[in-house]
Amino acid sequence: MILPPGQSIKTGIDLAGLDFPGLLRELSRKAFTGYLVIMVKGTGGLEEGTIIYDTGKIIACTYEYLRHEKLLFGSDAFPRVANAATAKKGVVDLYQLAQEQVKLITAFNDKMTFLPKETDMSSFNATDFSPFFEEQIKETKPEDREHLLKRLKLSDAESKAEENLPQEVAGLDDAQIIDNMLKG
Repeated sequence: MILPPGQSIKTGIDLAGLDFPGLLRELSRKAFTGYLVIMVKGTGGLEEGTIIYDTGKIIACTYEYLRHEKLLFGSDAFPRVANAATAKKGVVDLYQLAQEQVKLITAFNDKMTFLPKETDMSSFNATDFSPFFEEQIKETKPEDREHLLKRLKLSDAESKAEENLPQEVAGLDDAQIIDNMLKG
């Protein structure tokens, strides 16, 4: 996820020696506005979680499995960030933003909005990293175009549509067809 760089507060904080729930409480107490990024090495590769704060309150989050090119938002991402906080190897970075920047981030990415309840916050008390979350996303790979067309019984229709093109557009690319249509 691409976010504004903001002002770097602290980068490269070693996850192994970090009291992550304590860090979250401190950011809340200090009315932090910005974002926290946690990068860990999961079983299948690098994973990155982001928590966005507005005046000390968590308002949004994302989680990305870089190897699988899978990005999750909001309530799907939050437990994964909590899981990442239990990893043995990883780093945490903190970036401060202006409130206007935070509002723009969430305005353009409303899927990432998430206001955790106390029960959600208790997930940060876990002690062992679990590969379960990564296994879940592996099972939900998107269907490729060919299989989707076959399943919807549209693969034959697509090839027949191309066969039935008028002679004057056969062999032309889309831009040439549009140019011909505009010329009348």
